[in-house]
Amino acid sequence: MFCKMKKLSVIFFFAALICSPVLTTGTSAKYKYTSTRYNSINNALLKVSSTVLYDSLKLADFGLNKAAFKYAWKGYLNLYSKGQLANPGYFSIVDFSQSSKNKRLYILDLQEMKMYVNT
Repeated sequence: MFCKMKKLSVIFFFAALICSPVLTTGTSAKYKYTSTRYNSINNALLKVSSTVLYDSLKLADFGLNKAAFKYAWKGYLNLYSKGQLANPGYFSIVDFSQSSKNKRLYILDLQEMKMYVNT
């Protein structure tokens, strides 16, 4: 049950991130959004979604730097929103903040919500 709850929360945040531009493009004068407010909403959603995903997959146990994950996640979402990903079910990260002697390539399976490869 707890695992299902994690998956649902991650899916909720993905949906919120994808829908956020739609929610902020209203034409009503009553609901004007500035670019600053739009950016702050997107930054908050990015922070929450990256934290939920990072914690759900227990990436700290694999040695992945949380800041590196957040930057990579932001890039992934940008590419995803533009439709530029050949296989959006997988998410690859190379953590260059680690020594080259360490395992620093991480490939995540987002459909199964698990680490696919760490080498």
